[in-house]
Amino acid sequence: MSNTKVVLLIVEGELDRYFYREYLGSFFASCFEGGDIKYRVTSRDVLARHEPNGIKYSIEAQLESALDEHKLELDDILYIAHLCDTDGSYLEEGDFLINQDDSLNFDQNYKYVLSNAKIYAKSLDYRDQLIASWNVKKRNQAELKNCKKIKGIPYRLYYNSMFLEHFLTGKIPRYTEDKRDCIDSFFDEFCSYEDLANYAENKKLSDDYDSSWELLKLPRNKMVSATNLNIFFEDIKLLKNSD
Repeated sequence: MSNTKVVLLIVEGELDRYFYREYLGSFFASCFEGGDIKYRVTSRDVLARHEPNGIKYSIEAQLESALDEHKLELDDILYIAHLCDTDGSYLEEGDFLINQDDSLNFDQNYKYVLSNAKIYAKSLDYRDQLIASWNVKKRNQAELKNCKKIKGIPYRLYYNSMFLEHFLTGKIPRYTEDKRDCIDSFFDEFCSYEDLANYAENKKLSDDYDSSWELLKLPRNKMVSATNLNIFFEDIKLLKNSD
């Protein structure tokens, strides 16, 4: 890919991909005027899945898939930025309750309730499945938070709490179309990457990477609308001085 280098952004789903593409083009153009560093986005949620070979193996496989998708070589990748949703991974087991009042819609398996910071599941079995899945995610996040490189390429894990739409609105959209509406409404109000960067600055828990994760684990922050995208923006700017 000539002398152009690529920042690979790993996100969880297609809506995340849709969201970040709105801002990253202008952000990268402002940071790297010569166009010598570009970005590519790939999407897949692997953090809640148990991988017998370890979560790094899953990220390596995702990297290989992204190289094929974008027709890149490993040497083209300068940096891997992984944006995850924390979901309910930092809730305690006692925060998961069984829904008793039939308030779940027929197609809902669980719901977040921000007023008391609880998760209500449709059944005991589903509650236990949810706890197990998010415990896997919590362990994987802990490992990747301390991971410095994937296949020799600098890597960092960033988060939105509890997921993108919650970070953007502080609310919990119920349906997929509601999630898309959240994103489109955000686009209308926050038009530029500077707007997004300022918004993330107001939603940060810390400017320090390790602290941003540790503070997220505190009971008062278990359902907070927060991010460490502020650190992501600063990390990307520093690539200007990289070899």
